Amino acid sequence: MLKIVSVLSLLLTFPVFSQASEEIETGTVSGVIYFKNGIPVAEASVFTEKPIQHSYTNSKGYFTLNNLGYGTHKIAIKYYGKDIEYITVKVSKKTQKLNIHLAIMKTMS
Repeated sequence: MLKIVSVLSLLLTFPVFSQASEEIETGTVSGVIYFKNGIPVAEASVFTEKPIQHSYTNSKGYFTLNNLGYGTHKIAIKYYGKDIEYITVKVSKKTQKLNIHLAIMKTMS
């Protein structure tokens, strides 16, 4: 009987432990991406690899990555036909706001 009560109480408490371990604190990284000469970068791909989060910049170069776990993340920025540029950010309770200047320059056409 004691064995059954022990197993039953273990089974009843297990969901509480597994649920608590799944709750991860998350934050947001947002900002504006510019070319070297200050022109906003539209339609650049902004992403993390672990975990995979993805966004595109809008016409004013603005992006947002939500639900990133607290800690350090490597963010990749990819613009048409150019090499990927990486930055490292630390995510915490507050939204991390960035102004990123790419190494490439946009030429006026």
